[in-house]
Amino acid sequence: MTSPDPTPGTLTIPDITGLDTMAAAFAYAKHGWHIGPVRPGTKHPGSILGRQWQSQTTRDPQVIADYWMTHTDAGIFLHVGRSGAIVIDVDTPANLPDVLTDALTEHPAPFQRTRRNDAARRHYIYRQPHGRTLGNGLGQLPHGWGDLRGSNGVIIVAPTPHPDPDPDGHYTWGRTGTIPELPTTISDLLTDTTRPVDVASDATIRDFITLHNQGTDHGKARAMIATYKKAITAGDSRHQRAISILTGMLKEAAAGYYPAGHAEAELRTVFLDAVATPGHGQQGTARTGHQALEEWRGILAWAIAQASHANPTTTIERAEDHGPRDLASLIDTRPTPTAAPVEHDVPAPVDDTTDPAPVELEAPTSLDRLLDPTTTTPTADTPTPSWRPLDLTRILDGTYTPPTPTIMTRTDGHALFYPGKVHTVYGESESGKSWIAQHATVETLHTDGRVLYIDFESDAPDVTGRLTALGATTTQLLSTRFAYVRPEASPTTFHEAPDFQQLLNQPWNLAILDGVTEALGLSGRSTMDNDEITAWMRDIPRRIARATGAAIILVDHVVKSAEGRGRFPIGGQAKMAAIDGTGYLVEPISALGRGLDGSLTVRVAKDRPGQVRAHAGDWRKTDRTQEAARVRVDSTAEDGTTRVTVQPPEFGEIHARDNDTPFRPTRVMEKISRILETMREPISRRALYKAYRDTGASAKETTVAEATNLLIEGGYATETEGPRNARMFRSAAVYRSANDALSEDYRGDLGSFSTTASDRLPTVSDRLPGDGADRLPTTVSHRPPFTGDGDGRDGAQPTLNTTTVSHLNKSTGEIHTGSNPQ
Repeated sequence: MTSPDPTPGTLTIPDITGLDTMAAAFAYAKHGWHIGPVRPGTKHPGSILGRQWQSQTTRDPQVIADYWMTHTDAGIFLHVGRSGAIVIDVDTPANLPDVLTDALTEHPAPFQRTRRNDAARRHYIYRQPHGRTLGNGLGQLPHGWGDLRGSNGVIIVAPTPHPDPDPDGHYTWGRTGTIPELPTTISDLLTDTTRPVDVASDATIRDFITLHNQGTDHGKARAMIATYKKAITAGDSRHQRAISILTGMLKEAAAGYYPAGHAEAELRTVFLDAVATPGHGQQGTARTGHQALEEWRGILAWAIAQASHANPTTTIERAEDHGPRDLASLIDTRPTPTAAPVEHDVPAPVDDTTDPAPVELEAPTSLDRLLDPTTTTPTADTPTPSWRPLDLTRILDGTYTPPTPTIMTRTDGHALFYPGKVHTVYGESESGKSWIAQHATVETLHTDGRVLYIDFESDAPDVTGRLTALGATTTQLLSTRFAYVRPEASPTTFHEAPDFQQLLNQPWNLAILDGVTEALGLSGRSTMDNDEITAWMRDIPRRIARATGAAIILVDHVVKSAEGRGRFPIGGQAKMAAIDGTGYLVEPISALGRGLDGSLTVRVAKDRPGQVRAHAGDWRKTDRTQEAARVRVDSTAEDGTTRVTVQPPEFGEIHARDNDTPFRPTRVMEKISRILETMREPISRRALYKAYRDTGASAKETTVAEATNLLIEGGYATETEGPRNARMFRSAAVYRSANDALSEDYRGDLGSFSTTASDRLPTVSDRLPGDGADRLPTTVSHRPPFTGDGDGRDGAQPTLNTTTVSHLNKSTGEIHTGSNPQ
């Protein structure tokens, strides 16, 4: 059953019937509760979050997801005090005093049963009385019935399994709904806590910032900010130093020096910028914008809890006695360490005799968004939830039109890139991949389209120079139809996020992301971690495509080694798996550059919609790619312009493997042939396989056996009988897969292969007398073909229609083979 959406600012127990722990955690957070994960079998709130668990409880759905994805079996605890609640925990119902019995009856509240066979053992949930902070003390209430869970309290909640070994233990909600305020008949018997709480509730934070909104001594605030900057530049913990500085600033705000909202907003900005980059010393790694903001919420809750209990008189005395008088003394003039994060400029010293204009507090809605990450304001642009079932009517009623590529059109009218899809173009350095993206850019501008160019590798002069050479006009590049971005930070950081959102709010026909490896690095993602690549693809390229409708072109690299390259860009395979458009491998045919008339081939390695392959060319077996276009890049014009022509593939017919053709391990055959060519004497089956594995190759023994049999059948090797009926092999001719018409490496008639005399002469020590040239023995064994297992004693040798004869030229060492009809 789904609970209705809560009214903002209320505290509610949702109906979690049928939900697992992670889904229930989301529901609790949505209804106002700060929650945390707890290990199975324990009630300790720090069992997962550690000693500082009080500031790590959260209402943020993304943080909750991270908690439960890491700890899939975790239970749930409610951080009662931080959520603004108090719990009456009844352990011995028979001892419940009348005042509590009457209050619980007259003011019913949501409650949770904790035992199957004792329905009266319950957790009753109430809100803290407004303006008060009740702790865990019983005050004037009698003892022996149970406990109160107040400002620093927690309770374990359903559907978490009960940690007690008693099988009777069980958590289940007996009543859900809105949390009422604690009845005065109970609150009047309780006293407010006298010690600072670990973290303040959202209500306490709002009250504190609203109450302490006076003062104009902004010089003191700037001095505290400068102290923070100097400390973290020197390597102090950005988190711990933020706690101490913010606590001090809020104490000064409570003493009337400057508004608390101003202090919070100013230090928050500096903190979020600082943790967006990797730290040095004890500062840890970079945080995403989401992580940093959630971390700040915990810091703020802790700092206000301490400042709320500070003595303003003591604060004033300390500020007057120890407050810095010269702001310039806080500015570190030493060179910043190389590994230190880039800091914002520290404000120059100012004349404190003239008060600057007061800084206005953030609007309440902004404060609500800071405190409550679940708060959203639906707009016309709010996306439909992705887990909502899709309406398939338009797809199945015949009106659906499959996506068709419309960008980068060939001379025959067919195009390469689909609107609204993510594509990748990858190749070696200087292979021409950026020319592809830039030609698509100019083509789009010429058709009055809009282009977003996000450049992670080059710079504005280089990119605009190429676009101009390709035919883009100054008017086009300066218009609102073209935007060039050169990011230096992740778009999710605090200061970058608004501008990134502005880009998402505009329609684009084409978006270029040039430099995927650098883009991943800016976002703190690994190029080898498939989970991180998938997250980046979802958060950046696919988000741009969904929000703007643009065709996305990712420009990427391949590994340097041609042998280990495969079909994918450099890094994790998720780079290709996350593509919902096409993936293109770019290979140069001739050199590209100023003053050159070069060309390249664009080969399609992935085509999710399937419209490009239908008009592509040859299917290359080695990497399963097809030529999608031949591109000529002519930069020989004297005026510096470059002309790009996108032509259809060189060949139109698609060549696919004939499934009826037996597998032919031609590359293994070549390796075996090369081994036999270097042997002075015949070699046994086992010795041949060992020599093959010693080369670092890894084909199975059965494959090596099949390759050897094929070499014998083709006349490239001979077989004789050795000691104890062993099968012995030696070279009879040179085999190369590139000269085999049945090989996927076949490159046509390359002429006969030959080896040098020094390579070949030692292998023919048992030459047979012949007429003019020595003849090598033909196959004499009557055994079946070598299978790789056993001696091969069973079966019959196939009958051959020809006899293979090999001749050695004594002068050159070349071996010539031929066939004599039988």
